[in-house]
Amino acid sequence: MSLASCGTVRKVPATPVDLIVGNFNLRGDIDKGDNSWKMRRPRAVERIKAANYDVFGTEECYGYMLEDLRSAIPEYEFYGQCTGDRTGTYSAFFYRKDRFDLVESGDFWFSPTPERISNGWGLNYLRICSWGRLREKGSGREFYFFNTHLDNKGKKSVDESTALRTKCATLLVSKIKELAGNAPAILTGDLNAGPDSEAIRLLTENMQDAYLATVTPPEGPTGTFHGYKPSYKNSSRIDYVLASPDFEVRSYRCVDTDITEGHCASDHYSITAKLVLK
Repeated sequence: MSLASCGTVRKVPATPVDLIVGNFNLRGDIDKGDNSWKMRRPRAVERIKAANYDVFGTEECYGYMLEDLRSAIPEYEFYGQCTGDRTGTYSAFFYRKDRFDLVESGDFWFSPTPERISNGWGLNYLRICSWGRLREKGSGREFYFFNTHLDNKGKKSVDESTALRTKCATLLVSKIKELAGNAPAILTGDLNAGPDSEAIRLLTENMQDAYLATVTPPEGPTGTFHGYKPSYKNSSRIDYVLASPDFEVRSYRCVDTDITEGHCASDHYSITAKLVLK
Protein backbone atom coordinates (compact mmCIF):
# COMPACT_ATOMS: atom_id res chain seq x y z
CA MET A 1 0.00 0.00 0.00
CA SER A 2 1.31 3.41 -0.88
CA LEU A 3 0.73 6.36 1.44
CA ALA A 4 3.22 8.74 -0.09
CA SER A 5 0.77 11.03 -1.78
CA CYS A 6 -1.18 12.68 1.04
CA GLY A 7 -3.16 14.72 -1.46
CA THR A 8 -0.22 15.70 -3.66
CA VAL A 9 -1.34 16.26 -7.25
CA ARG A 10 0.40 17.98 -10.11
CA LYS A 11 -0.53 21.61 -10.64
CA VAL A 12 -1.78 21.96 -14.22
CA PRO A 13 -4.16 24.39 -15.93
CA ALA A 14 -7.76 23.72 -14.93
CA THR A 15 -9.05 22.27 -18.19
CA PRO A 16 -12.53 20.82 -17.49
CA VAL A 17 -12.57 17.02 -17.62
CA ASP A 18 -15.79 15.13 -18.43
CA LEU A 19 -16.18 11.79 -16.72
CA ILE A 20 -18.71 8.97 -16.84
CA VAL A 21 -18.50 7.33 -13.43
CA GLY A 22 -20.39 4.32 -12.16
CA ASN A 23 -20.81 1.60 -9.60
CA PHE A 24 -21.88 -2.00 -10.12
CA ASN A 25 -22.17 -4.60 -7.39
CA LEU A 26 -21.79 -7.69 -9.56
CA ARG A 27 -22.78 -10.30 -6.96
CA GLY A 28 -20.32 -13.06 -6.15
CA ASP A 29 -20.46 -16.33 -8.05
CA ILE A 30 -22.60 -18.06 -5.42
CA ASP A 31 -25.91 -18.60 -7.22
CA LYS A 32 -26.98 -21.46 -9.46
CA GLY A 33 -28.65 -21.72 -12.84
CA ASP A 34 -29.55 -18.55 -14.67
CA ASN A 35 -28.14 -16.40 -11.86
CA SER A 36 -24.71 -18.04 -11.89
CA TRP A 37 -21.82 -15.83 -12.97
CA LYS A 38 -21.39 -17.93 -16.12
CA MET A 39 -24.89 -16.93 -17.22
CA ARG A 40 -24.78 -13.36 -15.92
CA ARG A 41 -21.35 -12.48 -17.28
CA PRO A 42 -22.46 -11.59 -20.86
CA ARG A 43 -25.23 -9.38 -19.45
CA ALA A 44 -22.80 -7.62 -17.12
CA VAL A 45 -20.37 -7.01 -19.97
CA GLU A 46 -23.18 -5.67 -22.15
CA ARG A 47 -24.30 -3.34 -19.36
CA ILE A 48 -20.77 -2.00 -18.82
CA LYS A 49 -20.21 -1.43 -22.53
CA ALA A 50 -23.53 0.36 -22.86
CA ALA A 51 -22.68 2.67 -19.96
CA ASN A 52 -19.38 3.66 -21.62
CA TYR A 53 -17.79 4.32 -18.22
CA ASP A 54 -14.51 6.13 -17.83
CA VAL A 55 -14.07 4.68 -14.35
CA PHE A 56 -16.35 2.49 -12.26
CA GLY A 57 -16.33 0.58 -9.00
CA THR A 58 -17.31 -3.06 -8.50
CA GLU A 59 -18.13 -5.11 -5.43
CA GLU A 60 -18.28 -8.84 -4.59
CA CYS A 61 -16.16 -10.00 -7.51
CA TYR A 62 -13.84 -12.96 -7.14
CA GLY A 63 -10.47 -12.75 -8.85
CA TYR A 64 -11.56 -14.87 -11.83
CA MET A 65 -14.63 -12.66 -12.30
CA LEU A 66 -12.36 -9.62 -12.60
CA GLU A 67 -10.16 -11.48 -15.09
CA ASP A 68 -13.26 -12.41 -17.08
CA LEU A 69 -14.19 -8.74 -17.29
CA ARG A 70 -10.66 -7.70 -18.23
CA SER A 71 -10.72 -10.17 -21.12
CA ALA A 72 -14.15 -9.01 -22.28
CA ILE A 73 -13.46 -5.27 -21.96
CA PRO A 74 -9.73 -4.97 -22.78
CA GLU A 75 -9.97 -1.19 -23.03
CA TYR A 76 -10.10 -1.19 -19.22
CA GLU A 77 -7.61 -2.09 -16.52
CA PHE A 78 -8.56 -2.74 -12.93
CA TYR A 79 -6.98 -2.25 -9.53
CA GLY A 80 -7.88 -3.89 -6.24
CA GLN A 81 -6.71 -6.34 -3.63
CA CYS A 82 -8.57 -9.32 -2.19
CA THR A 83 -10.11 -8.75 1.24
CA GLY A 84 -8.08 -11.72 2.44
CA ASP A 85 -10.85 -13.60 4.21
CA ARG A 86 -12.94 -16.68 3.37
CA THR A 87 -15.04 -14.81 0.81
CA GLY A 88 -12.04 -13.87 -1.31
CA THR A 89 -13.83 -10.89 -2.87
CA TYR A 90 -12.54 -7.54 -4.11
CA SER A 91 -13.72 -3.94 -4.13
CA ALA A 92 -11.84 -3.29 -7.36
CA PHE A 93 -12.31 -0.39 -9.75
CA PHE A 94 -11.87 -0.29 -13.52
CA TYR A 95 -10.55 2.64 -15.57
CA ARG A 96 -9.95 3.31 -19.26
CA LYS A 97 -6.26 2.64 -19.73
CA ASP A 98 -6.06 4.68 -22.94
CA ARG A 99 -7.31 7.74 -21.09
CA PHE A 100 -5.84 7.45 -17.59
CA ASP A 101 -2.59 6.57 -15.90
CA LEU A 102 -2.84 4.98 -12.46
CA VAL A 103 -0.18 7.09 -10.75
CA GLU A 104 -0.60 5.63 -7.29
CA SER A 105 -2.80 3.03 -5.61
CA GLY A 106 -3.42 1.26 -2.35
CA ASP A 107 -5.88 -0.42 -0.04
CA PHE A 108 -7.00 -0.19 3.56
CA TRP A 109 -9.19 -2.35 5.78
CA PHE A 110 -12.00 -1.32 8.10
CA SER A 111 -10.47 -2.03 11.49
CA PRO A 112 -8.28 -0.37 14.12
CA THR A 113 -5.30 -1.49 11.98
CA PRO A 114 -6.37 -0.43 8.47
CA GLU A 115 -2.91 -0.79 6.99
CA ARG A 116 -3.06 -4.61 7.18
CA ILE A 117 -5.57 -7.40 6.58
CA SER A 118 -7.68 -7.21 9.70
CA ASN A 119 -11.14 -7.12 11.25
CA GLY A 120 -11.14 -5.81 14.79
CA TRP A 121 -14.72 -4.55 15.08
CA GLY A 122 -16.78 -7.69 14.62
CA LEU A 123 -17.80 -7.04 11.03
CA ASN A 124 -19.54 -9.98 9.39
CA TYR A 125 -16.78 -10.08 6.75
CA LEU A 126 -13.45 -8.37 6.27
CA ARG A 127 -14.08 -5.14 4.39
CA ILE A 128 -11.62 -3.25 2.22
CA CYS A 129 -11.39 0.05 0.36
CA SER A 130 -9.27 0.15 -2.80
CA TRP A 131 -8.12 3.52 -4.08
CA GLY A 132 -6.08 5.10 -6.82
CA ARG A 133 -4.79 8.44 -8.03
CA LEU A 134 -5.70 8.74 -11.71
CA ARG A 135 -4.13 11.16 -14.18
CA GLU A 136 -6.07 12.08 -17.30
CA LYS A 137 -3.56 11.83 -20.15
CA GLY A 138 -5.00 14.63 -22.26
CA SER A 139 -5.14 17.36 -19.63
CA GLY A 140 -2.73 16.06 -17.00
CA ARG A 141 -5.37 16.63 -14.34
CA GLU A 142 -5.59 14.19 -11.47
CA PHE A 143 -8.20 12.94 -9.04
CA TYR A 144 -8.50 10.24 -6.39
CA PHE A 145 -10.91 7.35 -6.76
CA PHE A 146 -12.07 5.24 -3.81
CA ASN A 147 -14.27 2.15 -3.97
CA THR A 148 -15.63 0.06 -1.12
CA HIS A 149 -18.34 -2.29 0.16
CA LEU A 150 -19.55 -1.69 3.71
CA ASP A 151 -20.97 -4.46 5.90
CA ASN A 152 -24.57 -5.50 5.36
CA LYS A 153 -25.06 -7.06 8.79
CA GLY A 154 -23.16 -7.40 12.03
CA LYS A 155 -22.56 -10.76 13.61
CA LYS A 156 -25.17 -10.13 16.31
CA SER A 157 -27.92 -7.67 15.35
CA VAL A 158 -29.25 -5.06 12.92
CA ASP A 159 -28.53 -2.31 15.45
CA GLU A 160 -24.95 -3.52 15.69
CA SER A 161 -24.55 -3.43 11.90
CA THR A 162 -25.81 0.17 11.79
CA ALA A 163 -23.26 1.20 14.42
CA LEU A 164 -20.50 -0.68 12.58
CA ARG A 165 -21.26 1.08 9.29
CA THR A 166 -21.09 4.41 11.10
CA LYS A 167 -17.70 3.44 12.52
CA CYS A 168 -16.54 2.39 9.05
CA ALA A 169 -17.80 5.65 7.54
CA THR A 170 -15.82 7.59 10.16
CA LEU A 171 -12.65 5.74 9.16
CA LEU A 172 -13.43 6.23 5.47
CA VAL A 173 -13.79 9.99 5.90
CA SER A 174 -10.48 10.08 7.77
CA LYS A 175 -8.61 8.02 5.18
CA ILE A 176 -9.95 10.02 2.23
CA LYS A 177 -8.74 13.18 3.97
CA GLU A 178 -5.37 11.59 4.76
CA LEU A 179 -4.77 10.32 1.23
CA ALA A 180 -6.47 12.88 -1.00
CA GLY A 181 -6.16 15.97 1.19
CA ASN A 182 -7.78 18.81 -0.73
CA ALA A 183 -7.42 17.11 -4.10
CA PRO A 184 -10.50 16.13 -6.15
CA ALA A 185 -11.94 12.81 -4.97
CA ILE A 186 -14.70 10.36 -5.94
CA LEU A 187 -16.10 7.58 -3.78
CA THR A 188 -18.21 4.76 -5.19
CA GLY A 189 -19.56 1.65 -3.56
CA ASP A 190 -22.27 -0.49 -2.11
CA LEU A 191 -22.50 1.23 1.27
CA ASN A 192 -25.43 -0.84 2.56
CA ALA A 193 -26.90 2.28 4.13
CA GLY A 194 -29.82 4.49 3.17
CA PRO A 195 -29.51 8.21 2.45
CA ASP A 196 -30.88 9.13 5.90
CA SER A 197 -28.38 6.98 7.81
CA GLU A 198 -25.64 8.38 10.01
CA ALA A 199 -23.01 6.70 7.82
CA ILE A 200 -24.15 8.57 4.72
CA ARG A 201 -24.54 11.81 6.66
CA LEU A 202 -20.88 11.58 7.67
CA LEU A 203 -19.72 10.78 4.13
CA THR A 204 -21.68 13.64 2.58
CA GLU A 205 -20.47 16.34 4.95
CA ASN A 206 -17.68 17.04 2.46
CA MET A 207 -18.81 15.09 -0.60
CA GLN A 208 -21.82 15.40 -2.89
CA ASP A 209 -24.31 12.59 -3.35
CA ALA A 210 -24.64 12.43 -7.15
CA TYR A 211 -28.32 11.47 -6.88
CA LEU A 212 -29.07 14.71 -5.02
CA ALA A 213 -26.50 16.96 -6.67
CA THR A 214 -27.33 16.31 -10.32
CA VAL A 215 -28.38 19.41 -12.26
CA THR A 216 -30.92 17.30 -14.17
CA PRO A 217 -33.53 15.07 -12.51
CA PRO A 218 -32.22 11.61 -11.55
CA GLU A 219 -33.39 8.82 -13.85
CA GLY A 220 -34.50 5.27 -13.10
CA PRO A 221 -35.58 3.52 -9.91
CA THR A 222 -34.71 5.03 -6.55
CA GLY A 223 -33.68 1.77 -4.92
CA THR A 224 -30.51 0.09 -6.22
CA PHE A 225 -31.05 -3.51 -5.01
CA HIS A 226 -33.62 -5.81 -6.61
CA GLY A 227 -32.60 -9.34 -5.62
CA TYR A 228 -33.04 -10.64 -9.21
CA LYS A 229 -36.68 -9.56 -9.11
CA PRO A 230 -37.74 -6.46 -11.07
CA SER A 231 -40.94 -6.34 -9.00
CA TYR A 232 -38.95 -6.03 -5.76
CA LYS A 233 -40.16 -2.92 -3.93
CA ASN A 234 -37.18 -1.26 -2.32
CA SER A 235 -37.22 2.48 -1.83
CA SER A 236 -33.73 2.70 -0.33
CA ARG A 237 -30.56 3.59 -2.21
CA ILE A 238 -27.57 1.62 -0.95
CA ASP A 239 -25.20 2.06 -3.94
CA TYR A 240 -23.60 5.47 -4.42
CA VAL A 241 -21.43 7.82 -6.42
CA LEU A 242 -20.11 10.57 -4.15
CA ALA A 243 -17.84 13.37 -5.34
CA SER A 244 -15.98 16.27 -3.78
CA PRO A 245 -17.14 19.84 -4.61
CA ASP A 246 -14.46 19.98 -7.34
CA PHE A 247 -16.97 18.18 -9.56
CA GLU A 248 -20.24 19.25 -11.11
CA VAL A 249 -22.79 16.44 -11.39
CA ARG A 250 -24.48 16.69 -14.78
CA SER A 251 -26.68 13.58 -14.56
CA TYR A 252 -27.47 10.47 -12.53
CA ARG A 253 -29.12 7.25 -13.65
CA CYS A 254 -30.03 3.99 -11.93
CA VAL A 255 -30.02 1.57 -14.87
CA ASP A 256 -32.80 -1.04 -15.01
CA THR A 257 -33.03 -1.66 -18.76
CA ASP A 258 -31.40 -5.11 -18.57
CA ILE A 259 -33.84 -6.49 -16.01
CA THR A 260 -36.39 -9.15 -16.93
CA GLU A 261 -37.45 -11.96 -14.60
CA GLY A 262 -34.72 -14.58 -14.55
CA HIS A 263 -32.39 -12.58 -16.80
CA CYS A 264 -30.28 -10.17 -14.74
CA ALA A 265 -26.69 -9.02 -14.81
CA SER A 266 -26.64 -8.87 -11.00
CA ASP A 267 -28.94 -8.57 -8.00
CA HIS A 268 -28.15 -4.83 -7.95
CA TYR A 269 -28.84 -2.19 -10.56
CA SER A 270 -25.80 -0.41 -11.94
CA ILE A 271 -25.65 3.36 -11.43
CA THR A 272 -24.11 5.97 -13.68
CA ALA A 273 -23.22 9.62 -13.07
CA LYS A 274 -21.81 12.12 -15.53
CA LEU A 275 -19.38 14.44 -13.77
CA VAL A 276 -17.22 17.37 -14.79
CA LEU A 277 -13.97 18.08 -12.98
CA LYS A 278 -14.15 21.86 -12.91
